[in-house]
Amino acid sequence: MKKVCIKKLNKIAIFVPCFINKIEPEVGIKAIEILKKINCNFIIAENQTCCGQPFFNSGYQKETIPFAKNFIRNFHNLNCEKILFLSSSCFGFVKNYYEKLNLKESYLKDFQEIKEKLIDFFEFFKINLPQNFKFKKFRKKVYLHPSCHLLREAKVYSNLIDILLKIEGIEIIEEEIPFCCGFGGTFSIKEPAISYEMAKRKFKIAKEKNPDLILIPDTSCYLHLNSYKLLNEKDLEVKNLIDFLYNMIE
Repeated sequence: MKKVCIKKLNKIAIFVPCFINKIEPEVGIKAIEILKKINCNFIIAENQTCCGQPFFNSGYQKETIPFAKNFIRNFHNLNCEKILFLSSSCFGFVKNYYEKLNLKESYLKDFQEIKEKLIDFFEFFKINLPQNFKFKKFRKKVYLHPSCHLLREAKVYSNLIDILLKIEGIEIIEEEIPFCCGFGGTFSIKEPAISYEMAKRKFKIAKEKNPDLILIPDTSCYLHLNSYKLLNEKDLEVKNLIDFLYNMIE
């Protein structure tokens, strides 16, 4: 696989999802610290907002357009090599659906010019991970949650396995049949009872494998499953994957 950077990346523009910015800002801070460890130069674009996905998924395509225009305007004006997403959900949405919006030709043209720069955090980390990069040993069993967008929209799930296998001693449990955690953005608000039962099923199946912890790669899924855990499963540890990687770096 071609390297995105060799010595030091010149200006990686970071897109910070709204739910990380407002609810889990420490995840964004730890992601930035990880980038520093692999010698990457980054900037955080000003005037960032939500990418518009909640509106789009709820059927409000017209209302999504101002968010798309803001994203395109912000990042097209930056002289950057890559646009790095801290959420596979936002990454998959922007990459796959912005061109399907009723955007003016000028915005569509600008987006097409930056589309190849879009990259998911875990894909970027895996590609740019130095061969001599050191992780702490971790002789425990982890249950890896395959977030829907990461698996199906972003299609970067295999990067998680490649990264985790660099940690000596770790045992990874993968889901035989991947299924949603029940968050689904506004789905968890519109259908809270179904969403709750889906989280309950996720924990039931995970516990059957007797893991030491559940690793969750997307922060939106983490917020949902951790909320369920705090109410119902206090003995089983749940961890955001970015947080986990940050703590595993020597």
